Amino acid sequence: PADTLALVNSHDLHQLWLQLLALGDNNPNVQNLIRQIRLGLQAIDLDADTDVFGWMDGEFALGAIASEKGVLASLGLGGVLLIETSDRPAAERLLNQLDTIIANSNPPINIEQNLRAGIAVTEWNDPKQGTLFGHGWLSPNLMFVAFGGPVVESMTQKPQHPLNQSQQFQSISKFLPPPHHSYIYLDMEKFTAWAMGYLLASPAIALQPNRITLLNSIRGVGLSAAFPDVSEVEVEMVLILKPKT
Repeated sequence: PADTLALVNSHDLHQLWLQLLALGDNNPNVQNLIRQIRLGLQAIDLDADTDVFGWMDGEFALGAIASEKGVLASLGLGGVLLIETSDRPAAERLLNQLDTIIANSNPPINIEQNLRAGIAVTEWNDPKQGTLFGHGWLSPNLMFVAFGGPVVESMTQKPQHPLNQSQQFQSISKFLPPPHHSYIYLDMEKFTAWAMGYLLASPAIALQPNRITLLNSIRGVGLSAAFPDVSEVEVEMVLILKPKT
């Protein structure tokens, strides 16, 4: 949807995981990161190679979406992860296992099956806060996991103003070289407004006036990364500035 503050898009998490494993062969820091990931997943009886990353072989995107409703009122935004896969049964096994873990948590979280705009959605519902997470399938091979009831609802609705049709998004994406392996989009106007209202509102966090002025001068940021070979990465960054007043 158009109220997306930030978006990360790339391809084949499974291949990225294999590349991380290869990097770990000669890098103790990466080895430690891999170990922590494996141990964290093993704690809930999940195997990183097969149960998690093994089926993530398509395009994926991670987005932050502004909302001040429900459980997101205190934070001002929610998040969504979309993953394309050629192995839907494997993805559903993972989701079912997570649902079982949450259903048996203490305090318990209710697992509810709902139909939103014709899409079957499984929601993790807290009796006091409402929907915390929701997951479902937007198409036969495209799943989503969303944080916050408003984002769950937003992802199941056809957006009236899709992000890729917004002037802000188009003004940045047209400068990024196609095709590209990965990209990052950041709406600085919306992100700065969110940060001022939630993140920087804390007295413990303060920015110098000149840094605030710098942030306020940027409309949006785009970054594209391509990988010509395994040992090389090409990165291009675009800054869209506000007109001088």
